[in-house]
Amino acid sequence: MESNGLRRWLRSTAFQYASPFLGLAIALMAQFGIQHVVPAGMDFPYAFLYLIAIFVVAWWAGYVPGAISCLLTAVGLPALTAHRFDLSAVDPSRVLLLLGVSLLISRVAATQRRSQKILREANSELDQRVQSRTQDLAHAVEILGSEVAQRTSTERRIAR
Repeated sequence: MESNGLRRWLRSTAFQYASPFLGLAIALMAQFGIQHVVPAGMDFPYAFLYLIAIFVVAWWAGYVPGAISCLLTAVGLPALTAHRFDLSAVDPSRVLLLLGVSLLISRVAATQRRSQKILREANSELDQRVQSRTQDLAHAVEILGSEVAQRTSTERRIAR
């Protein structure tokens, strides 16, 4: 019961549109946590954390939240962290590439969900057909059993 409520909440529109902000916040926390562990002069691919966040949002929340996540990461985050942000410094080809990959991931996820739904429905239909046939066979076995019992009884009466 609680799992159904949680699943419904995770699929809610409010959570889907909050997920880009949540993903970005988790990536930021992971970056700050890693910065305290990694030595000062060592390079670490922090961008990978943001890519994972974008891809997770695109997979679970869909097209629009995935696109919002891309824009937050590629434009919003630099705007918030830069002393003087210049929008012309943002490379549009990278943003478009990131958006394209995000949309592709959302498309794959939607296709997979649709395929799983069709498979579940087909499985359910097959299960119902098997149950129906099993009941028909059980009824046929019952009828044959009663016929055998009736013939046996008749043969005994004739044999006397």
